[in-house]
Amino acid sequence: MHALPIQTMAARNGSLKRQAGIDLIQLSVAVGIIAFILAVGFLVVPTVMTNIKVNSETSDIQQSVSNALRVFGSGADSSGLTTDVAVSLKLSPPDRISGKNILNRFGGTVDWSHGSVFGNEDGLTITSKGYSAEACAKLVPNVQALFARIKIGGTTVKDTANGTALSVSSLGTACNPGGGKTADIEFAFTK
Repeated sequence: MHALPIQTMAARNGSLKRQAGIDLIQLSVAVGIIAFILAVGFLVVPTVMTNIKVNSETSDIQQSVSNALRVFGSGADSSGLTTDVAVSLKLSPPDRISGKNILNRFGGTVDWSHGSVFGNEDGLTITSKGYSAEACAKLVPNVQALFARIKIGGTTVKDTANGTALSVSSLGTACNPGGGKTADIEFAFTK
């Protein structure tokens, strides 16, 4: 009578010993799942980071334009506007100012100058350098409503003085200079 329970216990103990570890198939599946998650992460993370930088850059540009209009919008003389003057007037956000330089969120420099938009020396220009094609294509539509003229690497993509709205086809071409080069963007607005 006692033989049956002993055999059952022995059978149970044997099966537990066989199930104590993981086999090669389980390990392979786990490694495959981890590799898939990492691959997706490597594809998604750069795009997410660019989107975060573009959103921050959009905010920085909006703040810079607002600050410039606060200083020069009342008819103040802007003929001597340079990057040094913009730094001393704190036209750009404080966290973007590094010594006598202004940096954008993509590591490029930002320069300020005086100029004409509709004539009569009525404008201010922000030239920001070093945007990837993806960042350029996302940033310009975000901020284009603030500016009368936008040039990317010498190509005018918007010029309200000449009746030209933002040209999406020109934007796509101008933002992608090719050869791994970055895009420089000139934003001009009236005071």
